Amino acid sequence: MDYDAQLLKALSTLGAAYERGDNEEGALESRRDAVAVARRLYTQDPQRWRDELARHLRLLARNLAKQGLVKEEAKSRTEAASLAVTSQEAQA
Repeated sequence: MDYDAQLLKALSTLGAAYERGDNEEGALESRRDAVAVARRLYTQDPQRWRDELARHLRLLARNLAKQGLVKEEAKSRTEAASLAVTSQEAQA
């Protein structure tokens, strides 16, 4: 597993831990960092990392909603949905 893939896993775990501990700011920061890493991985291999990027965008959207950041939440959800459609088209 390469460095970015390991980093993505660690950031995902960290974000979940922050959420369980009611540290919404920490969770949001971890989710944003995870999306940035997932984007890097996606640019290297879109087919392999598309679903993972979409998942992290949905998690980010959830944290954005908890912080009342509605416009950013909508943007993340829209991008995640677009990736899901692209994934479905690729499988057809």
